[in-house]
Amino acid sequence: MAQNTVSAEHVNVTINGTTTREALAELRVSLEQVGIRFWYNPSFDGNRNLLGIHYQLTDIATGAIIGEHEMHNFTNPSVKTTFRMDKAAAAWTAECVGNCND
Repeated sequence: MAQNTVSAEHVNVTINGTTTREALAELRVSLEQVGIRFWYNPSFDGNRNLLGIHYQLTDIATGAIIGEHEMHNFTNPSVKTTFRMDKAAAAWTAECVGNCND
């Protein structure tokens, strides 16, 4: 999995075919600690390789949905999904969710 950043003011996360179940669970916990609910529904193959994911990001404090995305075909090494968010005042806002230009 690419290097991810989760802080109290900024989130920059990339999920790809090398992302593990454990990494997704750790990401969920890290995001909740900064006030973001990360609901996700992954699909894996028999070798526990990530094939696809559907996820939703919600600001826990306001209940507002920040973004939602679904991505498949992670067997292709160039396929990824990214989300970037910043906290302004007391609310999280999305810079991009899904297909972010790097």
